[in-house]
This record gives sequence, C-alpha cells and structure tokens, in this order.
Amino acid sequence: MHSLITDEKRQLKLQDVAGLPIGHVPRNLAGFFRPLMESGRIVAVVTGEPVPSFPPWPALKEEGGGVVLPCNYIITHSDIEAQYNKLSELLKSIPEGTAMELVLL
Repeated sequence: MHSLITDEKRQLKLQDVAGLPIGHVPRNLAGFFRPLMESGRIVAVVTGEPVPSFPPWPALKEEGGGVVLPCNYIITHSDIEAQYNKLSELLKSIPEGTAMELVLL
C-alpha cells in the first residue's frame, strides 16, 4: 500500500504524505466543510482501505483519478439540524452526492 500512487502528475505516494492530511473532498463540499474544520467541529474517520477511484470520482469530464479513501465525517454543531439540512441540499446538487449517505444521529 505504501507504493500506491495518489497523484500521478506529482508522483506522490502514500509514504510521501504519511502523517499529513491527504486527499480532498469534492470542491462543492469544501466551502461547507472549511468553517467546520477551522472550528474543530468535523473529523473524518477512515472506514476502509483505499480503493481505485470510481464514478463519480473523477467526474467523466475531469482528468485524473487516483484513490478514494472511504470515511465517515462526524460533525458536531450547536444547530446540527440546520447543518444537516444545508448539507442534504448540497449533496443533492452535486454528482458526488449520489455516492454519499447522510445520517443524523
């Protein structure tokens, strides 16, 4: 697994980024996640081994690929229902949203 290439253009491998945040969320979710990350209200828990990318990653019109790291995002917020509703609408508006499950606990 350490030799798995995660970025073909830069030839990054898992071992090159050990100990640092890797990967990204879909661009359309980044704006939603950023304030949560900055306030420490979101964490990602890895739920499986990296797998080769599959639709909708990358989108058919996009170049690239790589790996998908399955994970659960856990959000804590004083108004969690409003955040849930906002994220639910956002997921409906992006192709990647079809591959994600949203659960309110």
